[in-house]
Amino acid sequence: MSLISSIQAILAGNCPFKKAKSVRVENVAIIGAGLSGLTLALALHQQSIPCTIYEARSAPLNIGGAIMLSPNALRILDLLGVYERIRYEGYDFDKLYFRSPADQPFDEYEFGGEEKYAYRGMRIYRHVLIRELSAMVTEANIPIHYDKKFVRVVSETETDVTWEFDDGHHHHRHLSRRRGRHPFQGPQVPVP
Repeated sequence: MSLISSIQAILAGNCPFKKAKSVRVENVAIIGAGLSGLTLALALHQQSIPCTIYEARSAPLNIGGAIMLSPNALRILDLLGVYERIRYEGYDFDKLYFRSPADQPFDEYEFGGEEKYAYRGMRIYRHVLIRELSAMVTEANIPIHYDKKFVRVVSETETDVTWEFDDGHHHHRHLSRRRGRHPFQGPQVPVP
């Protein structure tokens, strides 16, 4: 299940954590305070599911080039209240145009459109989105622990996970790690 699908399910009230009757969720651990981790934290918070974010770096990075956000991504950001905060800081577009090395047009790709998708595509700097997501996580009082680099899972059962950080500390909790396209979910996280 992709991150977008997971967050859409959470926002629609189909949260996998709430469906698992045998699992009592006290606090979901999110490894990584990037775009995915911050967005997941806001979605869980919106459903009254407590979470804590652990980030390897010492602070949010103010780097990164521009990224393109599809209508699906913008819909999620809108449901979380993020879209209104970033909408004027990006560049809206409907199509991508491809050119040859000789600068000749050779293809186009529909990326968004208000009439068809309810949102246009958006190109925005990654650091702008991280800045706003981080601010919203702080406003929601969601804890972020920096300088906590995930090393390994020490033990796991059907109901819990213990993992280790590079400082030697072990933590025990329900774990959901989302990093871009490579999600790790412990066996305790039911998939709808």
